[in-house]
Amino acid sequence: MSSSNHLQRMGGAAAIIHGAAFLVSIIFYITLLSPLLNADTDEYLAFVADNQVFMRAWILIAYWLTGGMVVVLALALNERLKIGSPALMQVATVFA
Repeated sequence: MSSSNHLQRMGGAAAIIHGAAFLVSIIFYITLLSPLLNADTDEYLAFVADNQVFMRAWILIAYWLTGGMVVVLALALNERLKIGSPALMQVATVFA
């Protein structure tokens, strides 16, 4: 298997993982965190203090996991588009 083909497979897997992680983080936000938008400061801080493990997991999924997968996806797109569409490759890399 060539390194280019391997990178394309990794990019595909990264796209699926990114989408799933993003969806999970949105569901967590809507179901568990959005009620806090109307909470006062004391209620909000009490929730965060009582649910530190959940908050850390949500941040890990919502930011670190999705961000890491975007990096892999950007590299795969860069490799895929650099010969046939160099301008499109540059745009995709910038937006990633």
